[in-house]
Amino acid sequence: MKSSIVGRILEHAIDRAGAQAELDALVKPMGDQYTKVEDEYFRQPLAALSARLTEAVQTFTRGREISVKPALPQFRMPSVQFEVTVADGLAITRVDQQGHGFGVRY
Repeated sequence: MKSSIVGRILEHAIDRAGAQAELDALVKPMGDQYTKVEDEYFRQPLAALSARLTEAVQTFTRGREISVKPALPQFRMPSVQFEVTVADGLAITRVDQQGHGFGVRY
């Protein structure tokens, strides 16, 4: 947790900005590929459906148009997290298992 002392130290000691920018760049091709599939399979059928729905609605009211389009999901790379462990002799445990109230991922 960012509110714990270890989390605050990590937030000040580690600059995630450069890494996050590169990780976010990995997601862009996924969005582009999604759009390509969307265009191939959904655009035309949804345009036809929109026209039929608009025609049906216009029998009851004027000046209204129905539009159905695919909604591109937001692809995001999760933020980088860190796992903090404590070595006590041969035993290595996560810091949250030490009973100090620290969170496991920061």
